[in-house]
Parts: sequence; C-alpha cells; structure tokens
Amino acid sequence: MQLKPNIFISYRREDAGGYAGRLEEGLERTFGPESVFRDVSDLQPGQSYPAVLERRIRSSVAVLVLIGPRWLDARRDGVRRLGQPDDLVSREISVALAGGKPVIPVLVAGAAMPDETVLPAALKPLAGLHAITLEDEGWSDSLGRLAGVLAPLLAARPSRLRRWSVRLAAASLACLVAGLGAWWLMPSTEPRLAGTWQARVTYDWGDSYAERFEFERVGGRWEGMASYLGTPRVMESLRIDGREIHFETVSEVVAGEETRMLRHRYDGELAGNLIRFRLVSSGGFSTYRPISFEAGRAAGAGP
Repeated sequence: MQLKPNIFISYRREDAGGYAGRLEEGLERTFGPESVFRDVSDLQPGQSYPAVLERRIRSSVAVLVLIGPRWLDARRDGVRRLGQPDDLVSREISVALAGGKPVIPVLVAGAAMPDETVLPAALKPLAGLHAITLEDEGWSDSLGRLAGVLAPLLAARPSRLRRWSVRLAAASLACLVAGLGAWWLMPSTEPRLAGTWQARVTYDWGDSYAERFEFERVGGRWEGMASYLGTPRVMESLRIDGREIHFETVSEVVAGEETRMLRHRYDGELAGNLIRFRLVSSGGFSTYRPISFEAGRAAGAGP
C-alpha cells in the first residue's frame, strides 16, 4: 500500500507530548485529515514503530522536530538518551537528515536551539537549521506561519486554499446551476485578482528575491499566500476594497539566542495586469525603510 504524503512530527512524550497533540490537531484543521503522522495517534495496534519509521519518513513532505526544555537532556537510567542506538527520536531525525527531507525545528515551552557541540555527530546538521517558535500566547499566529512554510510542500494534496472546490461539488446540482446562472447575468464587480502573481523584490539592504503572491476566492472571502525572502507565508487580515489590496504577513528574525517577530504590511493597487505594492516592515532588531515594487501575473496563472 502506498502511503499518502504527510507531515511527520518527531517529539519526546515527556518533553513535548501535549504540544505534539495540539500541533497535530491544528495542522489537520488546516491541511485535512491524515495530513500529519504522530506515533501515538497514528501507529496501528501490533505495529513495530522502528519498522514503520523509515517508511513514514520516506513518504513525508517534511519532518517537524519538536524541541522542549527536556529534549536535549532526557535520560534513562541516568544516561542521556539522545544519540543512544535505541533512541527513537535520534533515529527519526538522522533518517530524515540522511534522506534529504526538509527538517524544521519547532521550539516550544521556551526552549532554545541546541548548540552543535552538544549534539551527536549524526544530528549536528540540525543545529544549523532555522527554527520556528510556537508560543501559547499567539498560538494561532505562530501556527499560521508554520502552515505557510508547509503549504508549498503539500501542494499536491488538497489544501485549505483549495477545499472550496470540494465543497461546491457536494452542493445540489440544481442550486449550483441556478446560482451560476444568476452570477453570469450580473455585471462583475470583483477584481480580477485570483491566481498567482510574481515580482522581483529588492529589499532595503540590497538583496533581491523572486516573490510570489497567490490569491483565491473561498466561499465569499479572499485567502492567500505571500512569500517573503522566498518563503511562503499566510496572508493575515487580507482585505480587498475595490482595486485596493491590504494584508500582513509575519516572519521571525534570530540574533544569537533571541528570536523576534517581524511584521510586514502590504498595501497594493490593482492596475490591469499589475499590482503596485508598498511594503512596510516593523519589529525585529532593525528599522526598515518602506519599499515599492510591482507584481505581474505568473505565466499561465489566472485570467
């Protein structure tokens, strides 16, 4: 049986068990049932976890490594578990790293990233990966940022931005035809915004990135994704007012052991096949100058 692509959650029960369950629930609300694998809820009775482990990781699109305050120094019989031959957490991470899977450290309960010097040899690459922090205060915003990173990896599966088509297919055919007929006869006041837009953005420190902006009409409201430094992020507080477009995204910046939130405010104007954007970023460790750029429709994306 071929396994469905999913998100693999690696964690220690005594360290982050509660967070793992909460994270699984939140991601499955976003990406749908069976989009997440977690041993406690998804391992079938009678199955040997080590035997299932590699198959599940090979079929995953990403491995989330939950790191709490006890992750590094968890012990059994006085011996640190991390790096022991029978430690499943070490095995999960080493299999993912060796297989080239995207590995995302997720810090919970105030934990910090471990230094490379305290990790076993097979896990040392973990220390160089950018982490995301999930906090009890602002959990929904943090989860949204993580979902924005995972969404492109799960693009082959029905996502939150595309489930509207499934819901429409389940509606009554007669009502659907009637509704479409009424819509066809009415003059359109909706902006021709749906689809993918792309821009070459030069930020105020001089680096240039190819950024993408995706808009979709979902059940009477707009939803979207916008990339910042090449990483997709969920559009928050998205508002379309005629030809004006307003939304925010959030990212994290790290300096040493300190992580701060950086909020990006986009204000745009739709002008034919262009969106003229003004971006203002605030927070983090620096002051950012506003920048302006134009986005055009991606080839073959939308009208």
